[in-house]
Amino acid sequence: MWIALAAGMWAGQGAAERRRELPADADVGVVTLQHEPGRLYFVSRHAITGLDETTALQWTHAPKLRAAATALGLRVLGPTEYHVRFDAGRCATFDQARFAGQQLEIALPVDSPASGAGAFAFAAGEPFRCLSLIYRGSPMDVSTQWQRLYDDAQARGLTPSCENRQLIVNHTGFDRTRYLTELQLGVAP
Repeated sequence: MWIALAAGMWAGQGAAERRRELPADADVGVVTLQHEPGRLYFVSRHAITGLDETTALQWTHAPKLRAAATALGLRVLGPTEYHVRFDAGRCATFDQARFAGQQLEIALPVDSPASGAGAFAFAAGEPFRCLSLIYRGSPMDVSTQWQRLYDDAQARGLTPSCENRQLIVNHTGFDRTRYLTELQLGVAP
C-alpha cells in the first residue's frame, strides 16, 4: 500500500538523475491501464503526522540516502521516489487527511542489495497493475491529478489497491509548469 510523493524535491541529485525515459508514444494527460515491474529499493523510513511533514523530510533525508548509496557502491537506477504506506481502510479515495500516522519511505531504485546499510534498508517493490497519468505542471497541483486517477478508476469500475507510485519524469529548471510527473494508481486485478 504505497503512494509515492515527489513535490519537486530533488536535493542531492544531478540533472541526469532527475530524468526518466518516456516511451516515444507516451501521451501527456491521458490515463492508461498498464502493468509495472517490481523494483528493489534502498530506503529511509520515517513516521509522519501529515502530508506537510513530507517536504521537510525530503529535503533533509534524500541527500543522506543518496550519499549512503554512493558510499556502499550501489548502482542507482532512477530518481528518488517518495512512498507513503497507507492502512487498508485509507485507500479507497484520495484524501489529504489520510497521511496522518503513516510511514514515509524515501526510496532509490537499485540493481542489487549490499551489506552495511546502517540506518537504511533494502525493500522489494512488487509488480502491480495501475492506472498511469503523465502530468505536466507544478508538483504543488498534483493532488488534483491524483483525484483524477481515483475518479477514472471509479468510472472504469476498478478498485484502488493502495499501492501507488509517483515518478519524476523531468523536474529540471525553474519553470514548474513544464515539469513532467508520472502518477501510477495501483488497481486490483
